[in-house]
Amino acid sequence: MISPPTFLADAMVGRLGKWLRLLGFDCASTQGEDDRVLLERARREGRILLTRDSKMIHELCRTDDRCWLLSSWDWTEQLREVVSTYHLEPHIRLFSRCSDCNATLEPVDRESIKDDLPPRSYLHGTHFARCTACGRLYWRGDHTARMMERLRGWFPGMHCWDER
Repeated sequence: MISPPTFLADAMVGRLGKWLRLLGFDCASTQGEDDRVLLERARREGRILLTRDSKMIHELCRTDDRCWLLSSWDWTEQLREVVSTYHLEPHIRLFSRCSDCNATLEPVDRESIKDDLPPRSYLHGTHFARCTACGRLYWRGDHTARMMERLRGWFPGMHCWDER
């Protein structure tokens, strides 16, 4: 199996970056770095730079396949565009990365984090995980079901949404 590409989402497409991470794809984010610094980082880290900055694309990235100018301002359309363009399978790695820092998540036992969870989440949540870098906790709950419903609507042809 070929590994999916890795991405760098510039500040213009931050919400797209968060959803790519929720789908389990390696997508680092940026905050206000200079265009040349962003492009150099993408090259150095082997990432595809995702942006809506047409000026940067035309001035710095004309012949660089490490840059992708997204066609829509709507982040849900951007997500569909990236998934389609790069032939990603969003259901395979679902909820395996931290939506904040992009690090991987590792499963944790409910009892070991009892004091760190809201009481309702402790009682009703399932599949607990902790970010290996920032320590943020994640669990399956009502919010996960709502996210899955949105994903089914955005990617109606995808299967396996209920298995994760």
